[in-house]
Amino acid sequence: MIWCEMSPTEFDVLDIHGHYSRFNEFHTPDSEADSLVKIMDRTGIRQLCIAPFMSIKLDCRAGNRMTREAMEKYPDRILGHACVNPFNEQETISELQRCFEEWGFHAIKLHPYYNGMESESSRYNTVFEYANAHSLTILWHYGASAAYLKELAAAYKNVNFVVAHYGGSWDGYRKDDILDLVRDVGNIYTDTASSVAWYGAFERLIDYVGAEKILFGSDAVFLDAAFQLGRINGADVERTAKEKVLGDNFKRLLAMRK
Repeated sequence: MIWCEMSPTEFDVLDIHGHYSRFNEFHTPDSEADSLVKIMDRTGIRQLCIAPFMSIKLDCRAGNRMTREAMEKYPDRILGHACVNPFNEQETISELQRCFEEWGFHAIKLHPYYNGMESESSRYNTVFEYANAHSLTILWHYGASAAYLKELAAAYKNVNFVVAHYGGSWDGYRKDDILDLVRDVGNIYTDTASSVAWYGAFERLIDYVGAEKILFGSDAVFLDAAFQLGRINGADVERTAKEKVLGDNFKRLLAMRK
């Protein structure tokens, strides 16, 4: 195999949705920090924000330490999602303080399915309150209703809620209340991570919600980063729209952090 030194994309790509380490439900090759950076080099992703499988499913504190280690090894490439245990409010507060105030993490990842907690549980309010006080971004695995998300966005105006997968899995035609919120509510966004890609759907998504409301997410190493990036690189949309989706929007949200 011949490795190319040049980036395969001309855009400055920041990926909001990545994972790290082994997973117990299926094989995840190339999931260590060194391998992640090689994938990023091959595909042209400059920075990737990660949440280890350990932190979203088994032990958030151990998983967050893994994220910190990857960030320290690759400080210009790896960004960190803080993950929390919603069953323990005091642990949630202390873990968020450690991740952001000591370790310099970049965003929060909530995965209610693997937390074993309902998406609309009030136990997540501690996370929302901390994020609101620090103007943080939350990448939220889907599951909450549009009505609930609308209430949260109004109650926590300083939080940027990024609802994962909706921007990638939409077929371009069906009615979707979540995407209506992305279009209409200033602090609700979506990402592009999806295992399917409908022909022409990304172009219609740009027209429907606006390029400024979509963030690139690969879901690596669950999904193939090259596929996720290629369908945006090759989309029939203006260059400025691609720049916003592939990096500028995430940069703007990161710059809001207090």
